[in-house]
Amino acid sequence: MDELAKAVLAIAGGIGAGKTTASLNLAVALGWRRTCYSDVVKDLASRRGLPVDRAVLQQIGAELVNAGWPAFTAAVLGAADWQRGQPLVVDGLRHVQGAYALQQAVAPLPMLLVF
Repeated sequence: MDELAKAVLAIAGGIGAGKTTASLNLAVALGWRRTCYSDVVKDLASRRGLPVDRAVLQQIGAELVNAGWPAFTAAVLGAADWQRGQPLVVDGLRHVQGAYALQQAVAPLPMLLVF
């Protein structure tokens, strides 16, 4: 359990797979901060005054990805007010490139992927 106490858990899966439920339950049970890729996208849509529907969220998500995974990842970590070395639960990892960016951003902590 010591190793787990020094990790970032990334929850992946398809739409409706239960990522949010799992990440919320894990964060509460472990007493860790939690952040979510889709919350960052939804927040940006709201700040732009756009409807929070699937088409808009996919468009904004694509914009964030095209701007670069490091910046998108930094926004997701920033949404949790994450500090280097802190354990974290990350909800909604859905791209291999995102996994690599997250792994690099949280290093030297291990990033454990839960699918």
